[in-house]
Amino acid sequence: MSNLFTYGCSFTLGNGCLPADSYHKKYRKSEDDLIWPEIVAKELGLTLFNHGMGAFSNDKILDSMMESLDDVQEGDIVIIQKTFTHRFDITYRREKNEPYARRGLTVTPHCEELLKFQGYDEDEIRSIMHTVWLMDGEFNDMRVNNRFDFMKKLFLSKKVQKCIIWDVLNYHDKKNYERIQEATDGKIVDAHWSYKGHRAFANVMLNKIKAAPLEIATIKKIV
Repeated sequence: MSNLFTYGCSFTLGNGCLPADSYHKKYRKSEDDLIWPEIVAKELGLTLFNHGMGAFSNDKILDSMMESLDDVQEGDIVIIQKTFTHRFDITYRREKNEPYARRGLTVTPHCEELLKFQGYDEDEIRSIMHTVWLMDGEFNDMRVNNRFDFMKKLFLSKKVQKCIIWDVLNYHDKKNYERIQEATDGKIVDAHWSYKGHRAFANVMLNKIKAAPLEIATIKKIV
């Protein structure tokens, strides 16, 4: 049996719909209420290896791809999610015992309290939060795209069936992909996808996999 490898942030991990989440506990109605990687794997009869992680930066997503590259085999399918480019990683001030890809604190637009907890002072926090908005721009976006395209070439060189890259910013519209806060009429404030939203996005991925021919890696020197 072939495998499905997925990489990304919370939209790939399935935040909000995980067993420990309130939405899962109160609103999950059947075993068919799944997150999109589970739906795709089930529909195609694949074994799922979901490397998504909440609040991951694009650098951490890249790290997770490099760490698991040897696990991907001929005939597998790989789906890579690009996350928000303003996220970047800094050193933990408090000791963290985590695997390589999870080391470092990912800075997001609303993490001042977390930075304070980690021991950063007010001047450092102001500087760090200013950098968040500097990260958004054509240059950083281009670098992320180039690096993810390079990883796609590596995966294709292993003769995977498909390698798809998608950007969360292009699939963030609540009109097309229902969010948990809309699904619960505001009872749970969470902008991640509901089960209905995951199903809608899974259909997009399934169409991309099924409609286009299999991707054949060109034999050429990558580096």
